[in-house]
Amino acid sequence: MTDPSQPLEIEPPVASPGRDWQRKLSSSIPHLHSRDQCLIEGAITRPGVSIELRRFHLEEPKPPEQVSMEVCYLSLALNPRPADMQVSYLGSQRPDAYTTFGNCCFVPAGHASYARGGVGEYREICCLFDMGLFEPHVSWQWTPLELAACFDIRNLNIHSYLLRLADEVLAPGYGQPTLVDALFQALLVELSRHFRTLRDNTLAPTGQLSPSQLRLIEEKVLTGDGQELSVESLAELCGISSRHLSRMFKKTTGRTLGKYNNDVCISRAKRLLAQPDCLIKNIAADCGFRNQSSFSHAFRKATGKTPRMYREETLSRNGKK
Repeated sequence: MTDPSQPLEIEPPVASPGRDWQRKLSSSIPHLHSRDQCLIEGAITRPGVSIELRRFHLEEPKPPEQVSMEVCYLSLALNPRPADMQVSYLGSQRPDAYTTFGNCCFVPAGHASYARGGVGEYREICCLFDMGLFEPHVSWQWTPLELAACFDIRNLNIHSYLLRLADEVLAPGYGQPTLVDALFQALLVELSRHFRTLRDNTLAPTGQLSPSQLRLIEEKVLTGDGQELSVESLAELCGISSRHLSRMFKKTTGRTLGKYNNDVCISRAKRLLAQPDCLIKNIAADCGFRNQSSFSHAFRKATGKTPRMYREETLSRNGKK
């Protein structure tokens, strides 16, 4: 019998050997789009892991098509997916079996699903990885409730790790392999915690924000309308006081509201700076800063570089300058 006071020893996860991994990757990625409908803008490959930044351009609704992967698939849309995108997580085509395809989703390896609909353009950061890397964290059979939750993950910590990986795809820097490996391992732990919480709790603990309140905050921060967000406005949105919002957000996510808002704004600014046609003053406004000066100060504090320096280095590295 194990001693609960001692840390649990887990053998290091082992990914599939190179050839087997490549076979799984090539055979499991669904060929749902032609080349002009799906563009891979950048990618990072690590043992048993492929991280890709994709752009989709969907001109007509897609008929239902079964998707079954031998690898795990985790993605976050960097702008909202088309509102009519739907998925059947039980592998059924019955009309009542479909549900909304959220902006963040996870598909465990070996589970069949159907996807349909979707007209519009969006970008996503996705991680395809070997189930052998995830098995040390989860070793259960997925229930229908858990599979349903897979297609609309509203966990801000998971979102943040995926956004950080998107930054590395767009602008790789010193020590990228080490950083990507660390981010990916942290992402696996956070993903495991997310689903363990679903198993252990059906209701939000006292003193924490509800999933609907977190969704309102996330959507307000991510969509951004060029206006500076305040704790007061977000508290009013959630129907609670400013003091309660600050305390409950920290208890729910482990971060302050200001830190989360700043992280999202800086990540968004990095992606916009990687596009040479976007003016820096417009990026400042789009990310909710009062002026270009305050944007430059916040960006330099977060990254150690001015927006102009970051843009020049990124475009030069990507051969776009």
